[in-house]
Amino acid sequence: MKEIGNYLKKRFRYAKVARFSEGKLQFKTKKGFRSVGARNYPLLYLVPSPNYCEKNLALGSPGVVGRMCPQNKTESDECTNLCRSCGLTPRTVVQEQTLRCHCKFFWCCRVLCQKCKTKIIRKVCQK
Repeated sequence: MKEIGNYLKKRFRYAKVARFSEGKLQFKTKKGFRSVGARNYPLLYLVPSPNYCEKNLALGSPGVVGRMCPQNKTESDECTNLCRSCGLTPRTVVQEQTLRCHCKFFWCCRVLCQKCKTKIIRKVCQK
């Protein structure tokens, strides 16, 4: 999957803008538009892709600024790469969380718990 993703990313980087004109598919060059002929480009597009790094509620994209990376190593590394690919810096944030702990069940119908504070270290995408 990673190999396919890298291939598509490379093709996306060099994709050409295309349009239909007079029933023919044309791609944009420095001098204007030219018909697609024997020389096929691996990736053409008609409408530019939105920038998913930016918040766009109309498209349902929350953007990447403020994104909290997961705690496990693999997903955190992928999230860090996502931050950097959007020009953001992954910053380490320490959060304190209060959880119920040391719970005891008392016959019939009662559970008593203590409150324990734990520190969670995460990375957040920031400008």
